[in-house]
Amino acid sequence: MDKKLQLGPREKQLLRRLAAGKTDAEMAVRLGGSCQQVSKHRAHLLDKLGISAPAEIVDAAERLARLGTPTKALHDRRADSRVRKS
Repeated sequence: MDKKLQLGPREKQLLRRLAAGKTDAEMAVRLGGSCQQVSKHRAHLLDKLGISAPAEIVDAAERLARLGTPTKALHDRRADSRVRKS
């Protein structure tokens, strides 16, 4: 099943801040949460996007900016990276 990947507003905020190089502590202050919460959300977001390397965070954020929402394009990239790793 080819389900489109969709990010919520908070996930988009987090992705943009990650791409800007913000730390968990900086994001926690800005977003009004704890470092532990931000760390958990970051891990979930990166897993959702299939991101394992820091450079991929910037790429995903750029796609978000270009597309407005990282749906099928990011999903396709995630599938491509899984094929290459196999």
